[in-house]
Formats: sequence, C-alpha cells, structure tokens
Amino acid sequence: MLPDISQKVLTQQLRELEDDGIIDRQVLGDRAPFKVVYSLTETGRSLGKILLQMSLWGEQRANELPNVEIENDHAGFNHLLETL
Repeated sequence: MLPDISQKVLTQQLRELEDDGIIDRQVLGDRAPFKVVYSLTETGRSLGKILLQMSLWGEQRANELPNVEIENDHAGFNHLLETL
C-alpha cells in the first residue's frame, strides 16, 4: 500500500483508471477475504513510453530551477518498457 495516500483516494483513482480502460481489475476467491489484482490493459501499456518521456522532460525542466532536486531511477518505467 502507498503510505501517503488514503484508502478512499486510492480506490477512487483505481476506479477511474479502470473506467478509462487503463487497468483491469480481477477479484479472486469466492468468499472473503477476497484478493483484488490489477493489471495494465493494452491501452495502459501503450502509455509507458509517453509517461517515461514526460518524466524525463519534467526532470530536465526541474534541473533548470534553483533549489530543486529530483531523484528518480525510472525503475518502474524500465520494467514497463521491458514488457512492451
């Protein structure tokens, strides 16, 4: 779970991503406690290269600003791009 986000906000964001066709939601099990698994759709996977480029662009702009430090190794993006 993401520590800096409430359960309500996380659920809302996941529902919006599902409604937009970016992720699929699968409920596993026939009784509580259920396990919910999310995965990227083809549309979601197609956003990988775009999001990486946007992240790199943002880092370049941030480096032009005084007193701004960016730490990002792009590990999540790299993993996504490997699956494309």
